[in-house]
Amino acid sequence: MAYTVKQLLESKQFPDMRLVICKENLNQEIKGIRIIEIEDMERYLTGGELLLTNMKVYFGETEREFRKHLNELEKKQVSGFIIKQHPDMVQKVNYYDILLKFCSERNIPVIEISEDEYYWGIIKYVILQIYDENIARLIYFKLTHDNISNMLLDGENFEDPTKNILFLLSSMIGNPVALYYSNYK
Repeated sequence: MAYTVKQLLESKQFPDMRLVICKENLNQEIKGIRIIEIEDMERYLTGGELLLTNMKVYFGETEREFRKHLNELEKKQVSGFIIKQHPDMVQKVNYYDILLKFCSERNIPVIEISEDEYYWGIIKYVILQIYDENIARLIYFKLTHDNISNMLLDGENFEDPTKNILFLLSSMIGNPVALYYSNYK
């Protein structure tokens, strides 16, 4: 049985999760789940994914470039967007409003979560709903590997990669993570 956006919302696993746009297309099947980590994420999608984003990757894009990416994502028939909006972030282009208008016109569900919610809890839950446990573990491994690789290879994160990786691991497993070096002098 296919797992849908409606089932995710009705699961009550994430109490702060709320539907913002598109109540009529909630039976959209979720075929995968990905975090939008690069502007042209559409190149790496197979179709039907639920996409998680805070839209920071688009902050350097013009409105036209952003709309082009949205059109490409629509061609991949994404099942919806989960948005983590940061109200204190001000940018030249209001990506959030553009996304809402775009999705409203095309009946693509948009769900909003609080900025305190970590993507990894949602990812774990969704992949366990759409895949058997072994496949879910492989997919989770791949997502983890890709995320850590991007973090290490991204020039912007070279200032403190250890801190960033520890934060990522902490959010993924839901427990604090620390490094301890016993030979530290």
